Amino acid sequence: RPITGDIRIAGRAFQDDHGCWPVASISAFWAPWALDHDPGRLERMAEYAVGAGFTACRWFASHDWPGGLDPRHTPHYFEIMQRTVERLGELGLRSEVTLFTRRFLIDNIEEHAKQWGLIAQENRQYLGLLEIANEFNHQDNSVSTQDVRRAAEVIRAYCGTVPLALSAPAAESWEDMEALLGELYNGSV
Repeated sequence: RPITGDIRIAGRAFQDDHGCWPVASISAFWAPWALDHDPGRLERMAEYAVGAGFTACRWFASHDWPGGLDPRHTPHYFEIMQRTVERLGELGLRSEVTLFTRRFLIDNIEEHAKQWGLIAQENRQYLGLLEIANEFNHQDNSVSTQDVRRAAEVIRAYCGTVPLALSAPAAESWEDMEALLGELYNGSV
């Protein structure tokens, strides 16, 4: 299924110029690292994923474990992010990107969000979803509700129709998660 046009939300489905389709995502949190260090690995993963019917690839834009990139210490970080979105799109997969996993990796939330907003603006057709933070409230992440909301406001100013998720909370039960989601999304963009 070729990628054509920006994603739009149609009821409970995603839609592009070919109509609605089910989103099936493969996770490759290491995608940006592979683009720079082992592009063949990224291409093999995409070939497998598209052949198996996947339509998107979920990846982390920054994380601090093997296969991750630290924006503070990666030259041309945002160029690598944009090239990853574009390359996966060329290979037939839309990107579902979690922008950060650890608060300490992001020096300036607003500037980081602005740069991602610009990437989204230029690559709407290749982005299936932007998520601000992974489990924002997890003890290792330490991302505040205000950080998540502010990043969303900045990104939304640039990215237009790209679906945007704030975060999913870490919680022990569904009830706890539901309460935290309500708190996070209350009054958000």
